[in-house]
Amino acid sequence: MTLFTHKCVYTGRIRSLKNGCARYCNATVKIPKCCEGFYGPDCVQCPGGFLNPCSGNGQCADGLDGNGTCICQDGFRGSQCQFCTDPNKYGPQCDKRCLCIFGTCDNRIDSDGACLPGTCREGSAGRFCHKHTSACGPYMEFCHIHATCEYSNGTASCVCKAGYEGDGSLCSETDPCSGLTPGGCSRNAECIKTGRGTHTCVCHQGWTGDGRDCSAINTCLLPRAGGCHHNATCLYVGPGQNECECKKGFRGNGIDCEPITSCLEQTGRCHPLATCQFTSGVWSCVCPEGYEGDGLLCYGNELSFLSAAAVFNQWINSASLQPLLSATSNLTVLVPSRQAIEDLDQEEKAFWLTKSNIPALIKHHTLLGTYGVADLQALSPSDMLATSLQGSFLHLAKANGNITIEGASVIDGDNAATNGVIHIINKVLLPQRGLTGSLPNLLTRLDQMPDYSIFRGYIIQYNLASTIEAADAYTVFAPNNDAIESYIREKKITTLEEDVLRYHVVLEEKLLKNDLHTGMHRETMLGFSYLLGFFLHNDQLYVNEAPINYTNAATDKGVIHGLGKVLEIQKNRCDVNDTTIVRGKCGKCPQQPICPFGTKPLGDETRRCLYTIYFMGKRSLFIGCQPKCVKTVITKECCAGYFGPQCQPCPGSAEGICFGNGICLDGANGTGVCECGGGFGGTACETCVEGKYGAHCDQVCTCVHGRCNQGPSGDGSCNCDVGWRGVKCDNEITKDNCNGTCHTSANCLLNPDGTASCRCAAGFQGNGTVCTAINACEISNGGCSTKAICKRTTPGSRECVCKAGYTGDGIVCLEINPCLENNGGCHRHAECTQTGPNQAVCNCLAKYTGDGKVCTLIDVCLTVSAAPCQGDHRARLTSVLTPSRGACSSCKAPIPGGGPVHTPPSWFIPLPIREPPTVGRALSLQARSLLSPCWSGEFPRRPCPM
Repeated sequence: MTLFTHKCVYTGRIRSLKNGCARYCNATVKIPKCCEGFYGPDCVQCPGGFLNPCSGNGQCADGLDGNGTCICQDGFRGSQCQFCTDPNKYGPQCDKRCLCIFGTCDNRIDSDGACLPGTCREGSAGRFCHKHTSACGPYMEFCHIHATCEYSNGTASCVCKAGYEGDGSLCSETDPCSGLTPGGCSRNAECIKTGRGTHTCVCHQGWTGDGRDCSAINTCLLPRAGGCHHNATCLYVGPGQNECECKKGFRGNGIDCEPITSCLEQTGRCHPLATCQFTSGVWSCVCPEGYEGDGLLCYGNELSFLSAAAVFNQWINSASLQPLLSATSNLTVLVPSRQAIEDLDQEEKAFWLTKSNIPALIKHHTLLGTYGVADLQALSPSDMLATSLQGSFLHLAKANGNITIEGASVIDGDNAATNGVIHIINKVLLPQRGLTGSLPNLLTRLDQMPDYSIFRGYIIQYNLASTIEAADAYTVFAPNNDAIESYIREKKITTLEEDVLRYHVVLEEKLLKNDLHTGMHRETMLGFSYLLGFFLHNDQLYVNEAPINYTNAATDKGVIHGLGKVLEIQKNRCDVNDTTIVRGKCGKCPQQPICPFGTKPLGDETRRCLYTIYFMGKRSLFIGCQPKCVKTVITKECCAGYFGPQCQPCPGSAEGICFGNGICLDGANGTGVCECGGGFGGTACETCVEGKYGAHCDQVCTCVHGRCNQGPSGDGSCNCDVGWRGVKCDNEITKDNCNGTCHTSANCLLNPDGTASCRCAAGFQGNGTVCTAINACEISNGGCSTKAICKRTTPGSRECVCKAGYTGDGIVCLEINPCLENNGGCHRHAECTQTGPNQAVCNCLAKYTGDGKVCTLIDVCLTVSAAPCQGDHRARLTSVLTPSRGACSSCKAPIPGGGPVHTPPSWFIPLPIREPPTVGRALSLQARSLLSPCWSGEFPRRPCPM
């Protein structure tokens, strides 16, 4: 096969260790898989049954590695997607408005819209809580003691009270746990009566939930992993049940596992430098400190024993750079050979080998990032390689398949080291003598890039440079002059708008080319609703739809990447803003408004209010001011055609989502799966189902014994198998009119003129007398995706299988986004960001801290020093006056309702809270007018809010 894997190490000709490739060997293995609608190691039915998983309202995470979780469509929820998201909707499509009036709606998809038992408000009754009860007057004696009289159209009738049932003349206590669905509880829960007409639902053992919706407990997913040993695999066998099985290489009952093999029992297994040690419960080969490897092969500081690098290693020691290089990861060191150093001009050697200049020379030979020879060959000639010397870049060139770096060729590459890779080159690379190490700012760097002068002019025009430079770091994606001029012509506009410029800038991050991973998204200056996505197509890196042609132009605080196209603003988020107006804390009017946590003052608008303090041993009133505060909650939502936490575009092409042949399950909770229309199939509905052809995939192939030219571009013609002919390949060849001249893989066909000729059968090619099997994978990977492997099956046929980390039909392979399931294992207060195929990282949201797997709310009060409070009378007084916990602020801040306690304000009126004011203790006119309308005259009309 032609498939290789990197990251292996082998011994070179001179016993130096080198990075290499290990060839995959072809082997036939049986891979167990679950049928559709089943999941887990034992292929258990999905919730709702395999015939109708997730009640037909969601996507089940089925398959051998699935966990059976239902990802519900918009409008549905529950472990089986059996409930409507809207609590006031019901029915199979959750599109019916509940008929329940004064109770809680039974919002199941199989409900009739009635109220849940026992949820009617007091004074209402009936299945829909729609009957109002009232006193019966002189006819009360006709109603049961547990009934009330209801008037309807002038007629009185008796209605049993809530918790009772009957005709009103005779009422008996209702059993809410009777009926086909006891109390509306889940079938995996028990209905427990708690009182008259009331009940509670409790999930059975091994199940968890609120009783109405119970999900099976998978003990293998709990922190204790089913009680299994850490060297065992937990096998889920049923709700709340599991079995433990020791992993390969261990033995035991699963609760206790011990290793069955060790390096002690295998002489010569470890590398000569390694020792056999008991680590993490296993005997294994361990390389000594300062060396890397798996114990079977150990390698260390290659520079110290690579003979070709001996002189360069002396330079490093002379410059005292050994500790710095050893502590830095992901480096590529270009080491000049002995001959290259000998050939260096004596004047240059005298200048650069001085103690002050040699560090710059070494850093100029050190690349940021690990680049193997294959990686360097994959780069384009326009790419520049950033070195560890500030402002220093190396240029690539290609000729006859060979690469050179600033004119130097690699003569011995891919030498492995603990923190990177070493290439021996045939030339000493000299940096500019005038390089000071300081980098220019944004406008200065753009001024040095004449092909980007128009973009620089717009940055100046909109005064964006100061805003960008104010950030700690930034990344600018600058379209070149040709791209901007072409964009203006195509859009028939006269200038670029400011928002377009802002869409090209990412703040607070300096993203070098190696940091731009495919599938990654970053927020622009326009806000988190406007993201940039990074993708790799045919070894070309793109941001959105624009190719990145020029990379890593460094500035003092950021980096510039050149684009061959202007980025069109891609609004993939349609976030919902929910603004709520709340009242802040009542306090002294001149003071700074105090709003609840998470809100901010809405202008200077306030209203009069009352607040209390203790004065002279009595609880008394102050008249103060209460601010109006605003709280804005932004709910992230994807626009139509985008799905997942990062609102990725649905599969398809420029012609349309799902190629215009299906519907994408989009939305923030969507999976991006294309549900294809009739006749269409494939991951992105890009092809026809088996046996269909034509632009609309509505034509049926008629081939009986042959292969149909099917698919959207097919014409339905048949290529017959051996032994058959005819338009439909339904005529068996019983007589050889070609007298044995045809190949064994060819058919003898009769021409219209009566003559006979040989034609190769389906799956073969040739002139009919000589036929060879067609290799369907030979050209363009067989039509399979570049992210798929083309496997030959029968002659002329192939199977496309997506590579690891991708999913799809092989024609279209999409990156597996682990963030779509259980938030990628991240905490609920963390954001899961896809960084590559089936790879993701977890980052805690703002105001939270942690590693992303566990995030805790930052207590800002813990970060405020308590030292200023010592000896501060007002700070101690605050704890007396406001015993409840308020907003955290500086200990020197004024106390709400402030003012010295020994001198009350002129408008302060002591008034005991628990005693109403009498005639002799009336409020002043000023205070009384402020308290209206809840106070009037000498006594309160109604209580005032305190």
